Amino acid sequence: MNLVLINVILVASFWLSPIFCASQENTVELISNKPVLDIEDNIYLKSKLCGYQNFRLYSSETVNGKIREFYYYNTSKSRFVILKVRLNKKNKRFFYDRILSLGLIKNNILVLTNNHIVLYHINEKNELILDRYEKNTDNYSVCKSLGENFFVYVNYKFHPLDAKHQHVWAIYDLKDQKIIKQIVMPTFDIDYTFFVNSWIDTYGDKIAYAHSSEYKIYFFNESLTKTDSIISPNPITDVSKNFNELDLGSREGISNFRKIDDSLNTRIRKVFFVNDSSLLILLKIKNSDSLQLDVWSRKQGKWQLTKKNKYTTWYKEKERYNEKELKSLSELYQNVNDIYINDQGEFEIWYYPYMENIICDSFNSNLHFFSIQNKIILNHETKIGVKLFGINCN
Repeated sequence: MNLVLINVILVASFWLSPIFCASQENTVELISNKPVLDIEDNIYLKSKLCGYQNFRLYSSETVNGKIREFYYYNTSKSRFVILKVRLNKKNKRFFYDRILSLGLIKNNILVLTNNHIVLYHINEKNELILDRYEKNTDNYSVCKSLGENFFVYVNYKFHPLDAKHQHVWAIYDLKDQKIIKQIVMPTFDIDYTFFVNSWIDTYGDKIAYAHSSEYKIYFFNESLTKTDSIISPNPITDVSKNFNELDLGSREGISNFRKIDDSLNTRIRKVFFVNDSSLLILLKIKNSDSLQLDVWSRKQGKWQLTKKNKYTTWYKEKERYNEKELKSLSELYQNVNDIYINDQGEFEIWYYPYMENIICDSFNSNLHFFSIQNKIILNHETKIGVKLFGINCN
């Protein structure tokens, strides 16, 4: 595989800071927001991120021309290595595939595309070497690390002709370089996968799987065996509502379905491990732009709800915003693939294009967001940005 390496040395002090804890009042607090790298050609409007220990891998989901770039970052040395993979005979079958998800364990990289599963490794010269590829016949769309192997899954309501199963979990073994275990999971919440969701997360050798229609979170080990649970007796959705009359095979039908469900039901939208004994549950509150962030901690062998905080889904018009007080969780709520929790239990949000923090006495979306974002893109003043958030679980 033809490859070009470019080293970019940066001073990235936000990764060198000590472990941070958010204030007691808020669960989440912004620590820093910094640009890390200039990008040309505006190719990072949709991107993918993965990490392992002090390494991050960041890439655009699509490719233009005959070069695909992977940005490999060592946080301890504040150094980027830009891997430029060129189209050749070995990769031509999957080179132009759309990347769905990336996974990183040590020097091994697993890439899930819309058509293939591709395994690379990074050698001692920081070169990206193709190990093997195969068809993504089960439409796996998310890859995460799980112990010493990769955990891949799909949970999405495809057209019935597009996939045999819509919710499948599997273990991709690094030694055998193939999937060694696969289970078909229940699809009771499959209609709600049209929303922005992330109901599954991993930490070490643990999996957390949250339901959407009920306040239930189940835990699994690396053998995909259920080990623990968090179950609330209080309902969060109106299960009596019948959505069968809506056409979920059209964009208009899906849009109407989202609006109706959003007005009637509070739903779990995302679950995040902070560490092996702390979990964040993000809920969208019905008929409002409010979010609820619940913190669960495992103490003396039992999961306990230790904190609840309310936020908004996005900035509010005419609201005051400063650098200290976090009122919106738009990055956690809207973001799908570019979130990583580092070894200090902090959220890293990688995004494009970089924008400075919004500080204002009266927020105006056109004045403080859209016009600035459009100006940045049109003037090609584009950088990858990283926001670092501290998490307080106490």
